[in-house]
Amino acid sequence: MGQLSFKIPDSEMEFLHWFSERTSQPIGALYRNATFDLYLEWKLEIILKEYQRGVIGFKQLCRLSSKSFQAMSMILQERDIEPAISEIMDEYTSAVRDSLTAKDIFKDGKVPKRISQPITPKETGRVP
Repeated sequence: MGQLSFKIPDSEMEFLHWFSERTSQPIGALYRNATFDLYLEWKLEIILKEYQRGVIGFKQLCRLSSKSFQAMSMILQERDIEPAISEIMDEYTSAVRDSLTAKDIFKDGKVPKRISQPITPKETGRVP
């Protein structure tokens, strides 16, 4: 665990001393508890913005936030955040997807007997 040292105004120290005596808690613990949750929210906002800009990937996002893949996936879903994919990459992957046939995918020449559903649904005129 790391340690930070910084100065705060005398008026704030006066309050911390007063509240410390009232609650019988150390001044450092009072200040740490009051600020650490805000720090975690601030950190999460910064790294989520970097993820949205495409500066960091999902794995680094999870590592920097100290959250599991599942927990971070839930946060991204709750906040409706999509991964940053450039238009060039999106167009390229769409073109590759559209050009693939069953014979391209199954190199040994075997084609499955069952017909797979298309990757992109056809326009049906109804909303899913």
